[in-house]
Amino acid sequence: MSSAYKQGGMGRMDVPGLMVLALVVRLLFMVAMPRVVDTADGIHYIEGARHILAWDWGVYNPKIPLGYPALGAVAGLVISDMEWACRVVSL
Repeated sequence: MSSAYKQGGMGRMDVPGLMVLALVVRLLFMVAMPRVVDTADGIHYIEGARHILAWDWGVYNPKIPLGYPALGAVAGLVISDMEWACRVVSL
């Protein structure tokens, strides 16, 4: 065990506690702020998620990585509003 831990430095629960606090702050910010897609990329990601959810691969854009739109599409199965679904994924 390090001497910093014994002398009252960072404890084992500090990091998880700070992560929970950061998540709560992000959730409050997401709910409190108006719904605005602030980047052109965000529009492409949301549209990509809609197309993935509809199994419409004809409009696939190779410049947009599939990971975020795919996770947005999965969240869109639970959350009906695709913009909210993608915002939840970005938490």
